[in-house]
Amino acid sequence: MVWSHADGGVYAWMTEAGDPGVYLIPWRASSGAAGVKRKLGDGVLGATHPRMTRFGDAALVAVEGRATADTARTVLAVRVLEPSGALAPWMFLGGDVHASWIAGAGGPSAIACWTETGGDGSRLRLVRLSRR
Repeated sequence: MVWSHADGGVYAWMTEAGDPGVYLIPWRASSGAAGVKRKLGDGVLGATHPRMTRFGDAALVAVEGRATADTARTVLAVRVLEPSGALAPWMFLGGDVHASWIAGAGGPSAIACWTETGGDGSRLRLVRLSRR
C-alpha cells in the first residue's frame, strides 16, 4: 500500500485464486477500496511479491517475475504509476532475483534491493532509481 494523496492511495496484492496475478486498486482512507482493480500482467510472467513506495508525486511499483522477452530468469520489474493512473513501461533489474525490496529515498528517488543468485553464490544488489 502507498499513501499518495490527501485521502488515500493505491493498494497492491497478489493472488493465486481465480485469475492469478498481481493487482492494483485505488483506496480511500474514508471508504476503503474505491475503483476498478487492475492486473499488472503485461510484460511480466508469474508476477509475485508486489512492492510499492512513493516516488515524488507518483508511486513506484515493483514485482518479481520473468520478463516476456527472457523467461529463463527471474527479475525485479519496476514501473511508475502516475497520479493520473497511467503506468510507465516496466524496467527490468537483475537476474535470478529473490528477496527484493524497494523504499522511497525522498522526492522522485527510490532504492531497490534484492538478492541475486548465480553460479558463484548469492550477491546483494542495491540501486538508486531517480526520475528524469
